[in-house]
Amino acid sequence: VKPRLVVNTTAGAVDAAVDGLGFTCVRSYQAEPHVAAGRLQTALTEYEPPPAPIHIVHPEGRHLPAKVRLFLDHAASALRAKFGRD
Repeated sequence: VKPRLVVNTTAGAVDAAVDGLGFTCVRSYQAEPHVAAGRLQTALTEYEPPPAPIHIVHPEGRHLPAKVRLFLDHAASALRAKFGRD
């Protein structure tokens, strides 16, 4: 199949789909605002890959600055709430 449009960024692919130029395959969080607003809709959900894990990597140690610990706790909580996983 020869495509009629080729883009090299996810944003370009999403913009093209929003503009009605065809389908795109992106991560759910990349399309979520457009799906929520009704500009895009999901298709072929039975073929979605399993969710990819998210890891926060930081140096281990007892001297972790408080602001880094606060960020890690906030990020973990926000990601769990957003994606519903432990």
